[in-house]
Amino acid sequence: MGVVTGLMHLTCHRLRFFFHAVLGMGVVTGLMLITACRINTNIDIHVAGDGSGKVTVAVTADDDAVMAAPELISDLIVDDIIEAGWAPPIIDPIPADGGVIITTFKKFDSAHQLQPILDEIAGPEAIFSNLKLEQDSSFGETRWNFRTTINPSPQLEVFSDAELAEILDGQFFGRPAEEIEAALKASEYFFELDLKLTLQADILTPDNADDTTPEEGGVSTLTPNEVAGRTARWHFTYGDPIATISISSAANFNNPKIVRYVSIAAAIAFCVALLILVMARFMTVMSIPKGHRRRATRHRERRAATRAAESRKPLKRFLRLLIIDAHGVIVRPLTPFEGLLLPTIQKELPDIDTAFLRQRYHNLILGRITPEEFWSDIGLGPIGMKIETHYLSSYRLVPGLHEFLEKAAEQKLPVVAVSNQPRQWGERLRRMAQLEDLLDLWLTSGEVGAVLPQQSLLEAARRTMSIEVYDCLYLSSVSEHLDAAEQIGMITKHFAVGKDDTTGVSHSVVRGFADVLKTRNIG
Repeated sequence: MGVVTGLMHLTCHRLRFFFHAVLGMGVVTGLMLITACRINTNIDIHVAGDGSGKVTVAVTADDDAVMAAPELISDLIVDDIIEAGWAPPIIDPIPADGGVIITTFKKFDSAHQLQPILDEIAGPEAIFSNLKLEQDSSFGETRWNFRTTINPSPQLEVFSDAELAEILDGQFFGRPAEEIEAALKASEYFFELDLKLTLQADILTPDNADDTTPEEGGVSTLTPNEVAGRTARWHFTYGDPIATISISSAANFNNPKIVRYVSIAAAIAFCVALLILVMARFMTVMSIPKGHRRRATRHRERRAATRAAESRKPLKRFLRLLIIDAHGVIVRPLTPFEGLLLPTIQKELPDIDTAFLRQRYHNLILGRITPEEFWSDIGLGPIGMKIETHYLSSYRLVPGLHEFLEKAAEQKLPVVAVSNQPRQWGERLRRMAQLEDLLDLWLTSGEVGAVLPQQSLLEAARRTMSIEVYDCLYLSSVSEHLDAAEQIGMITKHFAVGKDDTTGVSHSVVRGFADVLKTRNIG
């Protein structure tokens, strides 16, 4: 035995861990051939729910092995094991029978690290091969599937390396390896292997297979010798054939399922409550008069805010649209009803009721009645068109109008005229003054349904031309009209002709058309 022990020390740094611990680095193998020594190896694989785990190896030698080879305890060299990441082996005596247990372990972080760790026990695929550890997760459940091929009777060469094989020259303790393997297989329980597998599981299910039906290639599938809780156990002895073990686990998590059901119930309750609120809100809205509903109120507030914002625009603006008041800037007199229409009608009907005539005139310029209806209502139906022509031809054009409009066209400045009159009178007056090609638009109160100083007529003019209100300049000779335009954000200028009195006028004054187009910057 001294020769064998010396050989063990010379080559221990090249031997596999399994040969170190299980076979006593050569000593135990020799003992088993001449004694009834028993070596039992327990490999415990524990897999946690996240795929990490630990592999524990415990080698038990009985008292015969310890007495025959005390080097198993005193001279066991474990540097290779520690360098490989295994825990320092713990050697515990067994007081009951005088034997010894050598235990070590190594942890792994993920399932794919398990096969390399098992290879370190006896060599690549020496005992464990084709290992698969796969996880399949679904809501509230995690499944692990474990499968590997076990060779409980590996050839002795796997426990050595090239250097040791050269030294031994195919001999183990003076005998060929084949003879030693045959002796091991013929002996009873000299070498035992117990494999325990623990998976996180509520249910541990071995594959439906029996150990008498070989798979393709002659490898049988073995069911566990014992299944207890989350642990399955298999027992092998040296000489057993190669076999496959396969087992699966299912871990159910009630909390996620409870949360899911509670979430579904809460979602249904929320939808019902939301539907009730929507229906209640709908009924409440429907009970409110249309003009007083929140949407209408928001629209009014939005329009008011828009007007306020537009009124706060910077004063420095660029002139993009010129709006002129027809009565005062295009023609005179300023007050067509008192200054021209009333005297014309009174020549024909001296005793006409002025209040009645004013009321019918107001309906006329709002577009509520036509000129024909107006003349008929006041009793001048047969001669109404003649009087209308005389009335319109009595207007006086403001001097310099055509030259001014031609210059505006050259500068590509659009000009719009607004007037308090029916549409037909505006069209006739435009033709009679030969302004068809010089004005971009003549918008009358009869078309809009609003008379100056109402802002609707001014808004309609600039919206028709698609120009922002703060880029519009409004010319008029009537202060009330200018006030209305200023309130919605337009630049205003009081148009005065000749020696017109402008005392008390609060708006900028321009005297004649020459001052209007001095600059496009109207800020």
